[in-house]
Amino acid sequence: MNGDGSGVTLHAIDPAGVDLAEAMAGVSDDERARAARLVFQEDRERWLKYRAALRRILGARLGVEPRELPLSLGEHGKPYVPGGGIDFNLSHSDRLAVVIVSCTGVVGVDIEPVSRGNSLLGCEAHFCHPREIEELSIDPQKRADELIHLWTAKEAGLKAMGTGMSQPPQEIRVTGDRWWGPLEGLDRLRLSRPPIPGNSDHVIAVACEIDSPPPMWAE
Repeated sequence: MNGDGSGVTLHAIDPAGVDLAEAMAGVSDDERARAARLVFQEDRERWLKYRAALRRILGARLGVEPRELPLSLGEHGKPYVPGGGIDFNLSHSDRLAVVIVSCTGVVGVDIEPVSRGNSLLGCEAHFCHPREIEELSIDPQKRADELIHLWTAKEAGLKAMGTGMSQPPQEIRVTGDRWWGPLEGLDRLRLSRPPIPGNSDHVIAVACEIDSPPPMWAE
């Protein structure tokens, strides 16, 4: 399989716009079983919708029926398509998801509600580098905003590297549009925050390789 298209593409997914019956028909038996293990029905339905949308996007890129798309998991749980020639990532909140697809290197994305920054107050030592903590504002609201931006940046960067938060995020430092730390290859990534069309209450962070073109939203 070879990915058609070029560059790095972002896709926004509103679960309200995805039909549940179509979503259930578009995922694998294993994925339906995984969704069934979630406690709350709303979470089960939303997970199925996001997974079906991911399959639809990747299937269109690779010329494969969505349900037939072979999805495997890396060592730390990052999905990939064997032999697909692309890298991709999915991030979601309760009301919005983003899929990123690239044929020019590894990618990662994280999306969070802006309001989640308040819940990160007091958790700085669990994911912030000591130098980052020193630089945080003492004003609670500004600090919450800085924390959600740091959190999303670290999630995106570490997801691109395939480790996720199994790599202790407090060992990683974000400065400007770059990441620094003990993880080999991290310094080849660039951070960007393309505005989400029609949405201002979520924070997004995108990690792409330095030589990749800027990520663009799909029409």
